[in-house]
Amino acid sequence: MSRTWRLSPQQQIGIHICGLDDDGVTRSIDVFRPGRGFPAVSVTGTRCDLKCHHCAGHYLRGMRAATEPEELLKLARRLDEECALGLLISGGSEMTGRVPLERFVGAIRRIKDTTRLKINAHVGLTPKANLEDLVAAGVDAFSVDVYGTDSAVQDTLGLDARADDFMGVVEDLKDLGAPGLTPHICIGIEKGMLKGEMEVIARLKSVGPDALVFIVFTPTKGTSYENAQPPTHSDIVSVLRLAREQLPDTRLVLGCMRPRKARRYELEAIALGIDGIALPSKEVIEFIRMSGMKVSEKGTCCALG
Repeated sequence: MSRTWRLSPQQQIGIHICGLDDDGVTRSIDVFRPGRGFPAVSVTGTRCDLKCHHCAGHYLRGMRAATEPEELLKLARRLDEECALGLLISGGSEMTGRVPLERFVGAIRRIKDTTRLKINAHVGLTPKANLEDLVAAGVDAFSVDVYGTDSAVQDTLGLDARADDFMGVVEDLKDLGAPGLTPHICIGIEKGMLKGEMEVIARLKSVGPDALVFIVFTPTKGTSYENAQPPTHSDIVSVLRLAREQLPDTRLVLGCMRPRKARRYELEAIALGIDGIALPSKEVIEFIRMSGMKVSEKGTCCALG
């Protein structure tokens, strides 16, 4: 049931799509709406030592704070009682680039032993020994930011590190047999320009992650990059197209952090064959259904498919 779907006389996708996958089975698109049932928790509160140019700790303000292990455990137990599905454990970065989760390994193990919650850990530049502890504690998914250029790491993040160091975390987790290995690429993180996104996708081919999440640089008020422009529609689509071609067996997801004004790229992402999208617009949901595909609603963050 192949068709071209017109959303309105003014907005046309112009892409030939099909509601069936290669095996003739109806495609199903995961739609992620974490909300209160899967909150983001910061183990550093609003503190971030790096204050990266694109973020400056801004997004930590919207997260729940749990700066001590017992506080995290108490929060998790309350979430479990409220029938939540899980939580993202993240936080601000230290000057070394790591999110300081090593103090919380014991609490995470207790959460996994005593609740039904799923845990997605955002780890940053964490040494392999600490990653091994997190894997052993029962973390269900690992989110790792990866970068295509050293300038993104050194200039945008302000880290004395290299892009290879972040890829090394992905490789360490793969070596440890970590579940839910989910690198994240921010399209246009260097002031909205494409620099290295294609190269990092090529490098991930040898790793074979469980999923790859794309977020999109969004100029944020109060940051050094607030006056920069987000990447263009064509740039976003070109990255997603290459990822689908290069990683045919990897689950590709458009994450929640992305511009919300010009959103036609979301529709093209679905047409190109991505597997999931966080917090889509009503137009996207309509597009999926009218194209013969199914919508699979999920209350978790997108690292947990």
